[in-house]
Amino acid sequence: MCKAIRKIIYLLILFLYCNCKGQTNIEYKVGVIPYVAEFEKMTEHEIKIDTNRFIHKTEEIKRMEDGTGFIDGVSDEIKQRMIKYTKIHNQRYKDNRSRYYLEQFINDKKDVREFNVDTITSDCQCYLNNDTIKISMFSWSNFAIDIIIYKNYFNSTYRTITHKEPVNKKELNDTDFVDNLIVSNEQQNLILETQPSFSIGEKLLGYLIFKTNKYYRAKEYEMGVEPDFNYSENMQNIFIKGSLHFKCISREKTIGDK
Repeated sequence: MCKAIRKIIYLLILFLYCNCKGQTNIEYKVGVIPYVAEFEKMTEHEIKIDTNRFIHKTEEIKRMEDGTGFIDGVSDEIKQRMIKYTKIHNQRYKDNRSRYYLEQFINDKKDVREFNVDTITSDCQCYLNNDTIKISMFSWSNFAIDIIIYKNYFNSTYRTITHKEPVNKKELNDTDFVDNLIVSNEQQNLILETQPSFSIGEKLLGYLIFKTNKYYRAKEYEMGVEPDFNYSENMQNIFIKGSLHFKCISREKTIGDK
């Protein structure tokens, strides 16, 4: 589907559903997922990821079960805990993935450098934490998106990641710079294919449209030079908007899940 048509439909959905500016814990919708056939058809890159990970994880679990995957001295208790952990996380990529269409704006002008490909794909992990589903999508480049679902409500956030480069601020008058910054969404709309049952092993399929609040980043970081943190006028405001599909099979919460 061409970008122009996608953008028009994006604006229509946001207008129809998202009367939620500045709010958190708003109701999600259950219904037809836009462009779902396009998302269900995996790209060659996604197929390759799924195949390679399946082979790697299968071999890893086999080595752990026959004992060759552990160094000498590891207790049987620890071995069993590690095997259990690995099996819980041994989910096929084809069933636990996401695909994004994103735009970045710097000082209210679209920046074509940041997301200069048609689509971005990544893992999608869903785990159950009591009566709440946490959906986490992490790109190995520079961002992550999280969705929390509770009963009939949800909230989503965007994380900007600059890999140990503290160049970000949530507010211009903040004292400290950070490398990883969680940004709330000014606008957000979530459509799920079915009503969640909040149980382990259930399949989730959804579509999120969002626009983040503005945050701030040192201008020099975008220019590829060392930032000068002494001058606040060297900061530029940034926001992200876009949409994403995701699908996942919910699992139990494990060590390391936030």
